[in-house]
Amino acid sequence: MAGEIYSSDGVNVDLGDSASKFAAKVCQASYTFSPIANVVDTSNGNFRGPRAIQLKPEFDSSFCFWSCAPDGIGTKVVLTDAVGTHILSAYDLLAMTSFDLVRWGGIPVYMTSVLDVSSLGESIESPTYNAVLNLYAGLLKAAEKSGIIVLNGETAELSSLVSSENPNATLMYNWGASVHGLFHPDKMITGGNIEEGNIVIAFKENGFRSNGISSVRKAFKMKFGDNWFNKQIAFESIMAAAVPSILYDRVFVDANGWLEDERIDIKGIVHVTGGSFESKLGDLLYRKGLSAYLYDLYPLPDIMRQCADWREMTDRDLYKTWNAGQGALAIVDKNDVDILLSIAEKHNIDAKVCGEITKRDFPSITIISKYKGGLVEFN
Repeated sequence: MAGEIYSSDGVNVDLGDSASKFAAKVCQASYTFSPIANVVDTSNGNFRGPRAIQLKPEFDSSFCFWSCAPDGIGTKVVLTDAVGTHILSAYDLLAMTSFDLVRWGGIPVYMTSVLDVSSLGESIESPTYNAVLNLYAGLLKAAEKSGIIVLNGETAELSSLVSSENPNATLMYNWGASVHGLFHPDKMITGGNIEEGNIVIAFKENGFRSNGISSVRKAFKMKFGDNWFNKQIAFESIMAAAVPSILYDRVFVDANGWLEDERIDIKGIVHVTGGSFESKLGDLLYRKGLSAYLYDLYPLPDIMRQCADWREMTDRDLYKTWNAGQGALAIVDKNDVDILLSIAEKHNIDAKVCGEITKRDFPSITIISKYKGGLVEFN
């Protein structure tokens, strides 16, 4: 009787248990993904039972210290739902969390997530329930690619407290996570030793990642109208905008010497999110009185150019709002350029030299724009 009352209040206990069991299997399948840790599973078969992390002896916590990076995928859920690519959403989730450890020199170890949904659906055959399973199936693939254990998480039906711009969405959801990992005092990447003459390397990105999506959605609305997410004419464009984030973790974990004896002295890493050229790169450089000249960034993805056109953006607008075709920037000494590029190639990541660190009377970041052309300058 109590279960029937709960169901009438918008919570499907049976589907919740079923989804949790599937998620528990995803967790178990990820136990071997980390190269530096093992899982101690004392759950005795209970899918909600306790699990813990045990570091391998060479990574004992007396030499390292723990940190975490929490975030979520924001409003990109509207795009992925509109084109049914739920199985790829976890790539955005890990890109927004794990890389915020890696960019400071850390190594990700395990993650935990919270998936809030309006409803799990009517039955295990429903498109909504299967979208939830696809989210978790994709999480397993993304975690394997980044070498991260999926330790545990939570799925919650919150009824009208979770909504969507699209009233006909297959799955209305918010997804957040926290990735936990290690820092080592000898492997920190803080930008403190950046010098004039250092080289900037760009790491290619094919889409928006999970940043500036509110501006993307506004562009679609301006081009296709209020119900853009339901219009067939917009489907191809939405699919292009929903492309999942590229995961760079393994490149920088290798380059930073976590798993190898040799280490590149990476002086700074920027996660290129909205405004990062001005803010995150500027934060590394301006306090040292340094500037950057970015003369050969990657071209804009076609869909980014189209959205910028629909919004009638200037070059400056675009480079303040989106990543402009690169998900990360790394600053290294000239002697380390070829080594870092070869590590990226080993992991099938496109990277290239895109600029250099300079010194000017007034610190600034100068970009040769790949949108309309000309110079964009931040200071």
